[in-house]
Amino acid sequence: MRRRLRQMIPSMFHRRLLLLVLVAIGVLGVLTVQTARLTLASGYDDRRASAQDALFTPQLVPTVRGRIFDRKGRILAEDRPGTEVAVSFEVISGEWAYLQARRAAYVDHRSAWTGMSDAARERLIQSYQGPFDEQVRRLWVTLAEAAEVSPEMLAERRRDIQERVAVLQGFLWQRWRERRSAELGRPVSWDEVTEPIAEQKQAHAVLDQIGPVVVSRLRGFIAEASGDGEAAEALRVWREVVVRPTRQRVYPWSETTVLLETATLPEPLATQFNNEPVAVDVKGVGVHLLGRMRPVYAEDAQRRPYVKEDGTIDLAGYLPGDRVGEFGLERTFEDQLRGVRGRIVRRVDDASVSSNTPTQAGEDLHLTVDISLQARIAAAMSEEIGLMESQGWHAKPGEVENVGERLNGAAVVLEIETGEVLAAVSVPTMPRDLLEREPATLREDPIDLPYLNRVVARPYMPGSTVKPLIVAFAVSSGELGPDEILDCSRGYLWEGSPNVYRDWRVKAGGAPFGPIDAVEALAVSSNTFMGMLAYRLGPERLSDWYARVGLGRRTGSGLPDEISGTIPQPPYRAANRAAVERDNAFIAIGQGPIDWTPLQAVHAYATLARGGVVIPPRFVQADTLTPPDVIERVPLSASALDVALDGMWSSANESQGTTRHLSYLGRAPIWNAEGVIVRAKSGTAQATPLRIDSDGDGRVTRDDPIVKRGNHAWVVALVQPEDSARPTHAIAVVVEYSGSGGQVAGPIVNQVVHAMQAEGYLGGVRGVVGGPR
Repeated sequence: MRRRLRQMIPSMFHRRLLLLVLVAIGVLGVLTVQTARLTLASGYDDRRASAQDALFTPQLVPTVRGRIFDRKGRILAEDRPGTEVAVSFEVISGEWAYLQARRAAYVDHRSAWTGMSDAARERLIQSYQGPFDEQVRRLWVTLAEAAEVSPEMLAERRRDIQERVAVLQGFLWQRWRERRSAELGRPVSWDEVTEPIAEQKQAHAVLDQIGPVVVSRLRGFIAEASGDGEAAEALRVWREVVVRPTRQRVYPWSETTVLLETATLPEPLATQFNNEPVAVDVKGVGVHLLGRMRPVYAEDAQRRPYVKEDGTIDLAGYLPGDRVGEFGLERTFEDQLRGVRGRIVRRVDDASVSSNTPTQAGEDLHLTVDISLQARIAAAMSEEIGLMESQGWHAKPGEVENVGERLNGAAVVLEIETGEVLAAVSVPTMPRDLLEREPATLREDPIDLPYLNRVVARPYMPGSTVKPLIVAFAVSSGELGPDEILDCSRGYLWEGSPNVYRDWRVKAGGAPFGPIDAVEALAVSSNTFMGMLAYRLGPERLSDWYARVGLGRRTGSGLPDEISGTIPQPPYRAANRAAVERDNAFIAIGQGPIDWTPLQAVHAYATLARGGVVIPPRFVQADTLTPPDVIERVPLSASALDVALDGMWSSANESQGTTRHLSYLGRAPIWNAEGVIVRAKSGTAQATPLRIDSDGDGRVTRDDPIVKRGNHAWVVALVQPEDSARPTHAIAVVVEYSGSGGQVAGPIVNQVVHAMQAEGYLGGVRGVVGGPR
């Protein structure tokens, strides 16, 4: 019995096990069927969605970049239809000739190809490559000749394109690698993501603004290359060339002609032109302000990608072939000017429109600058006129080195009431055509630095132009009475140091100024007087006053290359109080660890003329794209303003004034514009000699040669029509490595005044400026 039970137990267990297995199989079968049903349904849905997507084709619609206008509504920059020449990246990179040679070698040696070693194949390919290399060489020569550009310019553009694509490729590979690694949850090797990017399969523009005659000629080559026969094969590389329509950024006022009255120039220059008006062709008008467009770089696409990280599309994002503002206002207002593309989605079967996202044109920009005034000032500062050349009458006979040498500098005009900049000229200017053809020629000039906007991007020691500010600070602080007299009879500041800190007249062998008040001190530009004020103010207060009128910080003008300049921060470089105060005395005459830009100079003087009201200077009209100003107030007293303005008037108008006459031209007056009141202060600022990197090691040392030396010449002026109750405009001019402020910069400021009269800003009669060319 027990044996039967033992025999039955396994059988019952097996039956139960079998039953469980059958149930499990049944459940699994149900799950499998359901999974298959869901999978097929999901796959059907995916295929259906893909099929639906295939029925539609998206098309991007280009937008139009916003225009730029001057203050009087003249167009300074706009997009216009044009034509460009694009060449495939394979040709640009040099890979095309190799690939064509490889193809030809394979066709001719197909049967033996697989049996060749790699080295044998390469030798065979090289034997075929010569004719294709020659095709590429002739292509670049033909393009350069047809477009009348230098072969070097085309070579530079090819290098720029290759560098841009290489940077973009590295950027995209890195993003692909990071994204793939996140998807797989493991490190990803470069081999898994390194594949050609779209830019390596596209044509890139190498020439733009192509005229109809050139277009016709190039299309002839392309048509001939598209045929059959040996002639077409000899032009095979032209199949890689595309002549296509595009929108080009044009700057109508980049070149213009100014009729300049020469009778108001210093006598030697006026005589040179027989006192007759001269037509000056001015190139590069406003280039530093407006800027230029360049191809998109990787950092642009990274800042605003067309496809965002989450997969959504930004129709204003950057794509290959786009252009972006490189510098100037084109760069500052890139996002506003750029606009937004449109997007049209059509059905493939009937071409009906499924969705239409309209384009948004870029916003227009309205500047405060008067381009005609800008052109007039640029003409006065051109090489043709001579004011920006070293002249024998800039100093005592025989003391001027390199007579006739071209000088560099800047001029800026600001409307005091509004803070609006009317003109800002940086010399040397950059001809627009040269800038577009050969930007590296301008960018890499180590001596003249034409790319530099000297109005906002180069700081200079201010020299004596700070003295009206020092007087205003001292009077407002209660450290100097408006009529107080200080004894400058010694002629120098420090007992026992007669050659260190002295007045210019004593240095020249003349008598000290004696007891003088602030007005006379400004007229004669007394260092000793200012040194005494520096001791009264002290270094902390002086630095604070400088900061309040805008030194040491950007003005917020809107130009991207603007720098802040430098103001001293106690204890400067010295360890003890006596040394600090000695440094402070030099800072009070604009020497030592202090510098500013021409724009900061007119900003500070405009703040002074307003009685301490601070209005940031601007290049863009307030009612367009920029927010309202936050107006501050500097606690300058009314008596301080009176003393400073009276001193500047004496400097420009009284016989002993240092900004009144040309000392070495028989004391001829600097100012000769009728109906205009001029207050001015000159400055002769020390400058570090300019050296260039002679050995190419990237460093400039004392062993490198000096290419320029001397002082920077300054004049800052406040001007107004004679029927105005107060100054209406501030003007600053600086000329680098040129000598005495009044002698060099004064005549240029005088021409700025005449230019303003000609444009109606100082009550004058409007003259003639040719329109854009």
